[in-house]
Amino acid sequence: MNQTVLVTGATGFIGQYLIENLLVQHYQVIGLMRQKNKISKRMNLTWVSALEDIEHKNIDYVVNLAGESIGQGRWTDKRKQQLIQSRVKTTQQLYQWLEKKQIQPKKIISGSAIGFYGIDPLEQWQGECDESSASQTIFMSELCQHWENEALSYTRQNTQNTQNTQNTQNTQNTQNTQNTQNTQNTQNTQNTQNTQIIRLGVVFGQGGGILPQMLLYRLNSISLGELAQVNNP
Repeated sequence: MNQTVLVTGATGFIGQYLIENLLVQHYQVIGLMRQKNKISKRMNLTWVSALEDIEHKNIDYVVNLAGESIGQGRWTDKRKQQLIQSRVKTTQQLYQWLEKKQIQPKKIISGSAIGFYGIDPLEQWQGECDESSASQTIFMSELCQHWENEALSYTRQNTQNTQNTQNTQNTQNTQNTQNTQNTQNTQNTQNTQNTQIIRLGVVFGQGGGILPQMLLYRLNSISLGELAQVNNP
C-alpha cells in the first residue's frame, strides 16, 4: 500500500513542485489549500480546503509549508501580523488536528527560512551560519522563530505526556522500573525526531519563485538616464 503524505501550503510555489515529485514516486498525496471544492483528476492526489475534510486515518508523513508570501506587499504592522498568523495559526491547527485524530506520522517536516539568521549588521557578508547559529531581533528572524517554536512545541508536548504516563506506571509497579526507563528513553528519542525544521533559502524556478520580483525591483530602480542609454547605445 502506498504511503500517504499530507502537504499544507500545497498550491504554493514549492508545494506544487513537491507534490509533482511525490506523485512520480507513487505516494498518496493530500494537498491542503485555501480554494474550496477543487477536484483532482489523479487517483493518488486529493485536494482539501480544511483538515476536517481528510478521510484518511493513516498519514505517514506531513510537510508543513503553509504561509502567505513574504514578497507580496509592504511589511506594515498589519501585514507582519498576517505573515505570522498564516504560519503559526495554521501550524497550531495542524498539530491539534493530528492529536485529536490520534495520528502520529513517521515524520513531520515543518517549513522555515534562512531569514532565521537575520542579516550582517556590518554588511560584509563573510560570516557562515549553521543550525547552531543565533537568531536576531529583526522581523524576518522573529517570524521564523515563531513558526519553528510552534512546530516544535508538538514534540515537546508529546514527550511530556509520555514522561507523565511512564512516571505513573513506575509508581504502580516498581519491579518494572528498569524496563519502563528503557522504554521511556526509546520513546523520547522517537518523539524528539518526529518534527524536523527545514530552513529554505531563496527559491528560483520556472513559473515563480523570487526571480519575477527581483526583475520587477530592477525595472523599478532603473533611472531615466539608464533607459536613455539602453535606447541609444
